[in-house]
Amino acid sequence: MIDSAVAFALGIAGVGCLYGSWRDLLSASLRPAWVGWLLLMAAGYFAVRASGAEFGSTFIFLAPALVAWLLVAANTELREAKARRRKNAERAEPTAAVGGRTLTRHLLLFVITVPLSAVAATLFSVTLARTLPWSDLSEMAFALTIMPFAWGCAAYWAVADSKLARPALSILALGLLGAVSTFLLPA
Repeated sequence: MIDSAVAFALGIAGVGCLYGSWRDLLSASLRPAWVGWLLLMAAGYFAVRASGAEFGSTFIFLAPALVAWLLVAANTELREAKARRRKNAERAEPTAAVGGRTLTRHLLLFVITVPLSAVAATLFSVTLARTLPWSDLSEMAFALTIMPFAWGCAAYWAVADSKLARPALSILALGLLGAVSTFLLPA
């Protein structure tokens, strides 16, 4: 019971640190993003101790995501007000035409975030699940649980990074590593 409460508290604190980092609510000298990720890992440890590997690993990915969605939902009203102000400002000044470089960048972003990240996340999830000492059914459930999370992380990195080459090459390397492990190495 205590481990569950500690896992829950650490998960909320970790998501809070990440949210504070995202919204620039916390001092940059505190490194809130790193602290947030460390708190989420600690929450995972206590969740596994409290509920076992199968249910604890599910808690690791689902509970912080639900808290994050609540924070994002609370943030939507602020964004709608900003969007209205931006729309009024755009009416006052003409918009620039979309150039060829912008279109090419967006097409590359689409290729990196959708097909490349999806395939790499799937192969990475299967490879990670195969390393665990679980039954085949538990491995499949774990791979299905972690795949959307890995895909989201890869896609977010590709969109957030100013240089497309860094995330694209890293995602491609993880996908190739997963493919080699899944298809060429014995089970």
